[in-house]
Amino acid sequence: MSELNADEHRLLKLWFCQYANPFQRHQKGYIIAKLVPNIMTNARIVMEGLIQKKVLSESPDKAYICLTDFGYELYLHFEQKQRDWNEQEIVKVSDVEKDEILIRKGDIFRGYWIIRNIFLSAQKSIVIQDNYLSPELFKLLSEIQTGIDIKILTSDKQYKEKDPSELAYTKLKQQNNQIEMRKSNNFHGRYIFIDRQFCWEIGHSIKDLGTKDATIKKLRNCEELYTEFEKLWLD
Repeated sequence: MSELNADEHRLLKLWFCQYANPFQRHQKGYIIAKLVPNIMTNARIVMEGLIQKKVLSESPDKAYICLTDFGYELYLHFEQKQRDWNEQEIVKVSDVEKDEILIRKGDIFRGYWIIRNIFLSAQKSIVIQDNYLSPELFKLLSEIQTGIDIKILTSDKQYKEKDPSELAYTKLKQQNNQIEMRKSNNFHGRYIFIDRQFCWEIGHSIKDLGTKDATIKKLRNCEELYTEFEKLWLD
């Protein structure tokens, strides 16, 4: 079955299908005179296309047109498709797939949940570059399946003897030897790299998400950033 486009459907709806008998004849020039000036400027072109598609039938003298059975069937089909679309559930895009996510102040659990889903999307590796950590980060990482390499680059500014984050790392390391943490004071940006293919820039340290407004931005070109990370990692 042929399909109507939006303009063709609009013309049929505006003129022919508003009547109790949609098949009655109409003066072609009168329709154009009524529609073209203010309502549908391309009505003449659309009408000619509908005649070619045999949706409208034109009289031999080209003065009159009427809707065909075939045209009315196409019109009803279009209407049904529109109703079906209007009634369908809203399709929610996964936060991990969005280009930018705003975490509002107070949305602490939402920030936690988004980071968790990013981590769980990993198939091969997780790399975290963040100046300040918290024990909750290692709790999240404990959920990651075995076989995934995890690297964490952080600053040593926060660390003191018996620091909770350091203790959490040590305990997780005992059950997962594929996690490694190193320290550097030569970076400022906060990033998450997944499988070396995907990366996100974090507006604040992961531990602070939800304490103030921040964005999580998915970046298109990760290779240069990952190269910079590798240099810091090897320093």
